[in-house]
Amino acid sequence: MLLRRLAPLAAVTVAAITVLSLVAATSHATPPSNPSPLPPEAFRPVGPLNGAEARATSSPTPPAPTGEILPRLLVRRTPTSEPTAPEGPEHVVRTGDTLWQIAAWHRADLDLILQWNPDLDPRRIVAGQRVLVPGGRPMPTPAPTPKASTQRDTSPRSATHLWPLPVRGTITTRFSAAHPGIDVAARAGTPVRAIGAGVVTWAGWKTNGGGYVVVIRHPDGMVSTYNHNRVVTVRVGQEVARGEQIAAVGATGWATGPHLDLRIRMGGELIDPLRLDWAR
Repeated sequence: MLLRRLAPLAAVTVAAITVLSLVAATSHATPPSNPSPLPPEAFRPVGPLNGAEARATSSPTPPAPTGEILPRLLVRRTPTSEPTAPEGPEHVVRTGDTLWQIAAWHRADLDLILQWNPDLDPRRIVAGQRVLVPGGRPMPTPAPTPKASTQRDTSPRSATHLWPLPVRGTITTRFSAAHPGIDVAARAGTPVRAIGAGVVTWAGWKTNGGGYVVVIRHPDGMVSTYNHNRVVTVRVGQEVARGEQIAAVGATGWATGPHLDLRIRMGGELIDPLRLDWAR
């Protein structure tokens, strides 16, 4: 009975001894009899690699991009330059000048003048102001005005010319080679009178910028022209008397405001109207 009771205990003891023997065998392994020697390089201190080794161990560096293969976004672009104004003279405004006259004197386009002078107010230009005239020609040099004789003309023609307006008005432009007449500013609708007796040779619209125009031929051969009228009150072939109304002041044609542009032709040449002897 005792042996039967001790048999299981003995089996457990034998199993435990077997496990301990296996653990001891693996913990104290026997080294090989002929170990392989380590290469000398294994004992070399670690240091910086030489050029060949660096090339062998490092990853290849991609070549630097050239200008030809740079993306378009990296290419520096030159900003678009602002448009430059066309060539043309610079006009210095004188007292009485108008924008239309400046364009006419320089043979230029009025719209271009306004385009390239954005700060310019066509209704208010002052003396000394500089106006760029794109594509314009240089202003012609005024011809010298002949000196008036110091002797008073006592011929029957003297003091026979009546001022064309019932009011004196304001002379805004004087006679010059560029503007062979005088501009007299007056209120729109002011009567325009014949400066002397004569026959009407033109009464109506002209496409040269004069608007509604009246032309009178006088007995002494003088021809008087009245431009920019609002309305014409005579007809071609009509005989008019000195002081008779022939039109009304306006701003037709190439004009920026109501005024009369009076021109006088004698002997085939345009002369300064102020040289005439005007009746008082």
